Amino acid sequence: MSRQSSYKEEYCDLVIEKMKLGLSQVEVCAFIGITRQTFYIWKKTKEIFREAVELGLVYAEALWQKIGRENLYNPEFNDTLWYMNMRNRFDWSNNPADRIVKRELESLKDCQSLIDEIKIIEKWKDEGEISDAVYVELVKATKVKSEIYFIENIMPRLKSLEQKFEEKKMIQQ
Repeated sequence: MSRQSSYKEEYCDLVIEKMKLGLSQVEVCAFIGITRQTFYIWKKTKEIFREAVELGLVYAEALWQKIGRENLYNPEFNDTLWYMNMRNRFDWSNNPADRIVKRELESLKDCQSLIDEIKIIEKWKDEGEISDAVYVELVKATKVKSEIYFIENIMPRLKSLEQKFEEKKMIQQ
């Protein structure tokens, strides 16, 4: 099982190379031999890796757009499958509600990454890779990150939802 410490800068080139071929992030994880959890932690903590993934996504989407464009008049081309691929991988949508749901899901991913971070720290402690003192400091740092995330992201959303609820309540009266 890979750990965050197994990160290598050459993975950035590998990510770009594989995504130029149209591979998804999950396929890249499988190729490198890491979990999604590790991949997302690297994206969050390694700026150069995050930039490589973002560039890789541009290449992957461009390749898939090219495939669609080149097969526009091909009667054997599965355009429904192609569209679903584009919609699911690259957030293609005609529905504004989908973008709202996507934003909320991204928020949940951020929360999940904090939970995953704690799980990794606990694993390192259980396997004796870090001392009790380092464990305590890492957990404290993660707790601070989660509190900042809550204040910056969750509280404004809760206030907005409360405000919308109050507006609807007033309209119904």
